[in-house]
Amino acid sequence: MKVSEIIGHCSGIERTIAEIYSSFAERWPQSPFGPLWRDLANEELGHGNLLDSAARLPAAQREEASVDAAKLEAIRAQVVSRLPKRETTIEQALDIALDLEELELDNIYRRLLALTTDDSRMSSTFRTALGQYSHHEERLLAAIEAHAKDPLLLQRAAEARQRLIRRGAATSAR
Repeated sequence: MKVSEIIGHCSGIERTIAEIYSSFAERWPQSPFGPLWRDLANEELGHGNLLDSAARLPAAQREEASVDAAKLEAIRAQVVSRLPKRETTIEQALDIALDLEELELDNIYRRLLALTTDDSRMSSTFRTALGQYSHHEERLLAAIEAHAKDPLLLQRAAEARQRLIRRGAATSAR
């Protein structure tokens, strides 16, 4: 599979995630959730646009065997399965968003970043996407910590917070 095809799949996934966040923004337009969902949706659309641009770069034409179509399809199916239903509550929406931010897309972007270090524009694209994952997760965790009542969601958020802290410590140690 060509890098451009991998990137195209990822772009589609990012846009589907943006649709989910947009539907949450329509459902809960008031602060504090409306602005959060709108910002996340816009950033996911931005990721899709960045990826589309990266897919047109010469470095995207090389073959890459470390990411297969089945893996990308599994991630896409996982995202589609999280499309909200009419009865979705705000806490379920926060849980869905946490699921979406914990997808393996960041692992794919890390792999693609490692493969494209010889192309500064492509590397910049993947660095931007990776940097925003932590930003998204931080914003979601803050919203959950401030507004959630569900003990399971709060526990999950606490575990995600610990992973984020460990990841930050690992990044700053490099």
